[in-house]
Amino acid sequence: MRTTSGFVSSRRLVACGALLGVACSSTAQPTPAESGKTPSDAGGSAKDFRLLAQGDWQLDPGSEGYFCVRKTIAEDEFVSGFRPISPLGTHHTVLSIDTSTADAGARPPDGTTQCQGVDNSPLLLGGSGVGTTPYEFPPGVAVKLPAGSQILLNIHAFNSSDQPLTGTSGIEGLHLDPSAVEHEAELVEAGKVIGLTVAPGRTTQTGTCTLTKDATIFASNPHMHRLGVHQVARLLPTGGAPVPLVDQDYSFDEQTFHMLPSTVAVHAGDQLEVDCTYENDGADTVVFGQSSKDEMCFAATYVYPPIKQGGFCFQ
Repeated sequence: MRTTSGFVSSRRLVACGALLGVACSSTAQPTPAESGKTPSDAGGSAKDFRLLAQGDWQLDPGSEGYFCVRKTIAEDEFVSGFRPISPLGTHHTVLSIDTSTADAGARPPDGTTQCQGVDNSPLLLGGSGVGTTPYEFPPGVAVKLPAGSQILLNIHAFNSSDQPLTGTSGIEGLHLDPSAVEHEAELVEAGKVIGLTVAPGRTTQTGTCTLTKDATIFASNPHMHRLGVHQVARLLPTGGAPVPLVDQDYSFDEQTFHMLPSTVAVHAGDQLEVDCTYENDGADTVVFGQSSKDEMCFAATYVYPPIKQGGFCFQ
């Protein structure tokens, strides 16, 4: 068998949302320091979440913007989960990494600067959206942050109020001892970009991603904006029957990340097919874009080992 069952249904995960690409929440998500709580495992011991990157931002009333936080990694680190820091106004965060060290001097310096939504490094690691709670990978699975590489946290902030808004958004990583690492992972955003149009009424858009290497999928979650209501993601093996990955309703404000119940093996040339369903109550057609007023159609899919095909994959 080339695959094992890995289906997430709407019956099991009602109102699950995306890892990335979401809108401004009406309430702030407390940081660990504000809540005074540290997630613990079943045995009650504190989990080793460490700050990876965070940045300050400020916005005028009714505006939105992107803020890039860059940080060079001092020593090798393995991260097996993420915990977002998402105060009011945090639209989403995307964490990526530039692992090349030969031309490190040509990279932008560490620190926080204003940027664009497309400013991401080649390899995606993780991120968060509205309502994203801490999430963990299966045992032995982690993303690697090599010494000398530079992580990039892209923060999209949106101020829907009539008053200035400031905040500090970031993300923490769950440290995993190198001796416990069995698989190194990567995040791939599979879906539709070119020609994405959301007409008035209920419509469905379909995107595909052709995988370039053998890998194993262990998570896949919807990525849409405010008009998204449902997503179906499936694997189309070369010469085989479709394998369902996700079939669930999408909630704009509840974007909890879930692992698949079991892993799915894929091979070079297989495709990921993503159906995004929207409810557009307005009179205008909405197209693909970075803004919270635009739309997206992606399945945030974690794989191991890294297939390194650019992070975003679409035809």
